[in-house]
Amino acid sequence: MRVDRSAAFVQVFITRFPLAYRCFSCRKIKRMPSYVPFYTCAIFDFFRKKEQASDTDNKNSLKSDNHQLFKYIVDRSTADWNQVVKFGKGLEKTRENWSKQFQRLFTTDEMEQFPWKELEAMLYSVDLGTKTTKSVLQELRKIVEERKYKQVEDVKAALKEVLYGLIVSETTTDASSKIATEPPTVVFLVGSNGMGKTTSTGKLGYKYSLQGKKVLLVACDTYRAAAVEQLEIWASRSQVDIYTPKPKQYKPTAILFDALEKAVNEKYDLVLVDTCGRMHNNETLMKELSSMCRIVEKKLGRGPDEVLLVLDGVLGRNASTQVKAWKNLIPVTGLVVTKLDGTGKAGYLVSIIHEDKLPVKWIGVGEGLEDLRSFDPQLFIQLLFD
Repeated sequence: MRVDRSAAFVQVFITRFPLAYRCFSCRKIKRMPSYVPFYTCAIFDFFRKKEQASDTDNKNSLKSDNHQLFKYIVDRSTADWNQVVKFGKGLEKTRENWSKQFQRLFTTDEMEQFPWKELEAMLYSVDLGTKTTKSVLQELRKIVEERKYKQVEDVKAALKEVLYGLIVSETTTDASSKIATEPPTVVFLVGSNGMGKTTSTGKLGYKYSLQGKKVLLVACDTYRAAAVEQLEIWASRSQVDIYTPKPKQYKPTAILFDALEKAVNEKYDLVLVDTCGRMHNNETLMKELSSMCRIVEKKLGRGPDEVLLVLDGVLGRNASTQVKAWKNLIPVTGLVVTKLDGTGKAGYLVSIIHEDKLPVKWIGVGEGLEDLRSFDPQLFIQLLFD
């Protein structure tokens, strides 16, 4: 069967091992070849089944919610297939971790025998943390009681619903990227060494350049050896401009001032500033970062439009400590989480969004230019399970 990605029937995330599909030409049940990754799932006759939905589905609010979630995945796949595939591939290790946990947990069919304590332990083990785990269990029990669920499989679907609710309703900050009404838009990328700031700066420059924006990267990391050269390589790969320090120009504040002069005079749309890697308890470097914010305010009449904290996805729950510390020192507007493709702990993003009230704006799911992806809450939750 030839699969047309532009057609209405697209690949949807239905079950963990959805390797069977119905051929539209012969109507026979067939199976996917073994080399097809399971996260791409099965061809699902979504629109035809939608027209044949039973009255029972309409009475069940959870099924209705999942129906809408599937519809969203269909629409998202049609609009940006590459985004869905890259996102799914990047979360593969985390999904495998969750699947193993659920296989061990959901061994009974009747709600009377459901192991709530084991579910609580499982949520801790996938890095949701104490506060978020308690919130999840409280809401989950409420849904089970109100809807009078009798089947354990309904609990898994409800859990998906609860997690999605947490990262959407409790994200108090706009998750979209902020663009200044009067250019240039200035974005700081901050964080500790080794988190992926320089790489993210280059990839972000590429993302905005694809939107037709005139982008200037600013190499303000003068402390780390070869940081400037590394950003120059990314600027070349992204085909965007870069401002590098003049000879014997070591102070990031001086570099930023000159870069802003260039950005204003040459009418750049976006200025992405790669700052020095620093620990939040380094008082000298934190004061320097505050001075850089004042430089922007002096030059443009406002502070940085975005301050993005870059975190390594491998940190898991340990990232929460960094988030809280940085928030107390500077006005962080959002998070960039890198290297999610290398960790099985991506579930901790739920707790960071829920507890710290900060949006995840970008996630790194690979080493390529296009592997910095905008964070999609609905897609994220679906891909954690399926």
